[in-house]
Amino acid sequence: MSSTLYINELQQTSHGALQKVTAGISWRDKACEVNIGWQGEPCPNPADALFLLMSSITIPQNINLSADATPSGVSTRSINRLSRGYFPTNDRPNSELASTDSRPGVQPTSEGVTKGRRQGLLFDGGIDAFHMLAQYKDEVSTLVFLNGLHGDEDQHQSSRHVLKSELQRIQYQSAELNKELLVLDTNLHDLLATLGISETLLADSFYAGLGSILGGHISDLLIPGNDKFQQPEEGFEPGMVIHDFNKLTLPEKQENMARDQYLMDALRVCWENPRRTYNCGRCKRCTRRIPARRLLESLRRREAKLVGSRKIQVK
Repeated sequence: MSSTLYINELQQTSHGALQKVTAGISWRDKACEVNIGWQGEPCPNPADALFLLMSSITIPQNINLSADATPSGVSTRSINRLSRGYFPTNDRPNSELASTDSRPGVQPTSEGVTKGRRQGLLFDGGIDAFHMLAQYKDEVSTLVFLNGLHGDEDQHQSSRHVLKSELQRIQYQSAELNKELLVLDTNLHDLLATLGISETLLADSFYAGLGSILGGHISDLLIPGNDKFQQPEEGFEPGMVIHDFNKLTLPEKQENMARDQYLMDALRVCWENPRRTYNCGRCKRCTRRIPARRLLESLRRREAKLVGSRKIQVK
């Protein structure tokens, strides 16, 4: 049986502002299709983007990766570096690709965000995401919400309710923050379930793939949280991704947020009218007058519930 996962028939389609990248995926005797959709600008290099994204599945499982659309040398070098970090010995997967493209990639470091670029923040409405937004609130133009990690919503009622509730809350909060909200829809859970592959993704290549997919819409993708990534090698990170390597604990982040009026104004949302600046007195979920510490503790509990309902883990 083959130990190589194949990507074939890659295509990108546009219907107005709706963008979609699709490809056939086969491994051993199983085959399915990966679908990624969003509203915005098309992906400038879907072969690179999907190759990086799929390597987040294959590297932890020691599966080789092959594609009929050859990615650039930047992507293959990125994956080789990540494979070396995951498998320190020579017993590691490879791309099985003959790279012919040596174009330089965007390689931001973790030291900061370049001003004048369109920054996106991977945003799930949790403590880490809000805390990173506070650091880069002037640079971030777009909040990116990732859909597709929670499984078949029709079969998991609790997951469906939690996700729908959280997305609605984020829609209201993005309006308060005056930030654009971009929802990235994927079928990753269904893909892994069909292939029978463990539902754990390698964070570095997964987020590099997401950043590359949205490369026509944003310049860099900021990733909150400090416990998911390998430390950068000689200042290198996969193109278009900026990681958060701060060492603050959760209580320290909550304390910082409680003192930040910009964040607290965004968290105090009226669900009946997100533009309302006072407590409506009717909406049961209106949070206009909730004290900061109580509101942040509620946020922490919601975040834990959302993470707990995920069927796919990114590590």
